[in-house]
Amino acid sequence: MSLLHDNITLAEHEHRIRALIENNIDVVALLDANGAVLYTSPSVENVLGFTAEEFAGRNVFALIHPDELQEALRRFKRVVSTAQTTERMELRYQHKDGSWRWIEVYGKNLIDEHGINAIVANFRDISER
Repeated sequence: MSLLHDNITLAEHEHRIRALIENNIDVVALLDANGAVLYTSPSVENVLGFTAEEFAGRNVFALIHPDELQEALRRFKRVVSTAQTTERMELRYQHKDGSWRWIEVYGKNLIDEHGINAIVANFRDISER
């Protein structure tokens, strides 16, 4: 059986990665090139009120505040058009309860990365800042 650099099996390594993602306070999401949610970590419920299942398949731009929408679209287009590009933005996003939350989001283009094939987005609620 193949072992990774710290003498753990691939299955153990995958279990560790899953634990990190599923227990992270920040949300981790995978998006397609149009902004549709392919995957989101369970922490999306704490940040936006939606379960991961409810959030899957949504287009992330549908809940961005109109004042930030055009800038968010512009930056997303830039990320999609250039491999490995990362963008950071602060914007208002609508919570499931209808309120607006300030969100800090980082997006990185890993569409050409085998096994990922998506935009990786990490975001958190910064409303209290």
